[in-house]
Amino acid sequence: MSDDLSELAKQTLAPVGDLVKRIAAPLADEVGESLALVARPYRIMLSVKMFQKTQRMLKEAGVTPHAVPPRLFLPILENASIQDDEDLHTRWAALLANAAASTKLVHPSYIEILKQLAPEDAALLDKLYDYCKTKNTSRVTPWGEPVPGLGMATAIRSERQSGGPL
Repeated sequence: MSDDLSELAKQTLAPVGDLVKRIAAPLADEVGESLALVARPYRIMLSVKMFQKTQRMLKEAGVTPHAVPPRLFLPILENASIQDDEDLHTRWAALLANAAASTKLVHPSYIEILKQLAPEDAALLDKLYDYCKTKNTSRVTPWGEPVPGLGMATAIRSERQSGGPL
């Protein structure tokens, strides 16, 4: 068993460690390692799907991707790999696509905000955005210069229409 899996098992069991130790006794470490083995392929699958979505978004927008700094890339990858809601998963892909287009488009706080959204919150934000766009007196101003085709709402709609994977 690699050190990574052992550490992941310890982290996974930390909140319920006492209970597992009492119930599983000498098997506690084995139970933790089993949980890590189950979780890893699932997270890899979600990560690959995020990269596929990101690649499609960048291609459709005609954008050549640039390197994304680790301070953005790693938390996006980490969070996308545990997101099982399709719309929110697509938002992680769109966030990575925007960061790959230009790191000026993605403020580090976007990661924390997206991480805290429930699916209903994201749907409400989409509705508010759409409502503001339809009003002649209202204007929605993005953080940086928008890259055509890489907006969150555009990416979500595109995924829904294309029946893209998740």
